[in-house]
Amino acid sequence: MTLADTRNTLIERGVSVLVNYVMVPIAIIYTLILHAYAVKILLSGALPEGQIGLMVTIFALGGTATWLIAWPWRETGTWMLRFFMRFWFWFTIVPVILLTIAIWERISIHGVTPERYGIVLVAIWLALVTIYLALRRNRANRRVLLGSFALLVLIGSAGPWGANSLSIGSQFSRLASYLEREKLLTPGGRIVDQPPVLSEEGKREIQSILYELNTLGGLDKIKPFFAGRKDDPFAPGTTNWEAVNKIITMLKLNEWNPPPEQVSFNAGVPITQGISGRASLIGPVTAVERPAGTVPADIPAWIEGQTLYLRAGGRQASIPVKPLLERLKAIAGTQASQQQPTVYDIEGGMKLIVTEAYGTFGEPPALHRANFWIILPQ
Repeated sequence: MTLADTRNTLIERGVSVLVNYVMVPIAIIYTLILHAYAVKILLSGALPEGQIGLMVTIFALGGTATWLIAWPWRETGTWMLRFFMRFWFWFTIVPVILLTIAIWERISIHGVTPERYGIVLVAIWLALVTIYLALRRNRANRRVLLGSFALLVLIGSAGPWGANSLSIGSQFSRLASYLEREKLLTPGGRIVDQPPVLSEEGKREIQSILYELNTLGGLDKIKPFFAGRKDDPFAPGTTNWEAVNKIITMLKLNEWNPPPEQVSFNAGVPITQGISGRASLIGPVTAVERPAGTVPADIPAWIEGQTLYLRAGGRQASIPVKPLLERLKAIAGTQASQQQPTVYDIEGGMKLIVTEAYGTFGEPPALHRANFWIILPQ
C-alpha cells in the first residue's frame, strides 16, 4: 500500500498524526533518556542489575517499529520525523555498547538463560541494523530489517545454537565449577560420600542452577555425578522434581549456617588501675584491620589476620585475637552502661586498658576494631 492509494483518507491522516506527533516524539524522548542513563552509569561506574536489558530491548523494538511505520513520510513528514529517519542509526550506537557490556557481565556471573539469550539476539540484531542503516540510510530495504530479525529468532529457536541448548550447557558448566570449588567432587568426577560444609554462596548458586536445569529439561547432564551411588537421586521411577529435592538434601543445600556471634564491647563506667614502679601511659590508641605489608611505620597498633600488633616505646608486641575476644565476650554480656574497661596483660609487663572493641567470635574469630590505652613499664 502506497501513500498515493490512500491520500487524504482517514487512514492516511490518522497514521500521519500518530507517527509525526506521537510515535516519533516519544522515540526521541526515550532516546534522550536512555543516553542520559548511560552518562549516569559512566559517572557512577556501576551497572544497575536487571534493568538495562529491558530498557534497550524496548528502545530497539519500539524505535525500529517507529522507523518502519514512518518510512512513507521520510521526506514529507515534520522536521522531527525527518531528523529521526536520518539519524536514528546513530542513536543506536550507545545503547548497543551499553547492552553488550551489561549482558556480558550478567552472563559471566550467572551464565546463559533463555531470557539472556534473547537479549543477546536483540543486541546482535541492533548492531547489524546500526551498520546497515549507516551504509544505506534512506535507501535501506525494510525487508532486510525484519528478515534479519526473523533469521536470528529462527537460529535461536532450536538446534545446537538454540537458546535452550546453550543455556543448558552454560548452566551445567557453572554447576561443575561450583561443585569443584566447594570440594564436592572426587578425582573421578563423582559426588563425594560426605559433603563438606558449603559456603552460603555455594549453596545458593548450586540450588539455583539445579532449579534452572530442571526448568530447561537438562537434568540428564548431571546424572554421571551420581552414578553408582546407592542413594542415586535419579533411580528409576523418580521424577525430576524429586531428584532435585534429593540432591538438595544430599548436599545439605537447605541447611542454614548461623552467622558468627557478634562481640560488641563499649565501656560505660571508669576504672581505677594501680601502677607499681615507673611506667608510661600511652593512648588513646585505635587499631583497625590492615592487610599485610600495608602498615605505615608510624602506626602504633593494627590488626592483621588473627593477631593484634602493638608498637610502643621502641618495643613491639603481638596479641592473639581469640583469647582477647573471649575475655571481651564474657564482659559484653552485661549492660553497656555497666561495662568497665578491661585490663589485659601482655608480654613484657605491658598492659592494655581496652575501652571499646568490635569483632566476631566464630571460626576463625575476627577482631575488627579496638580502642585502648597502653601501660608500658620503664
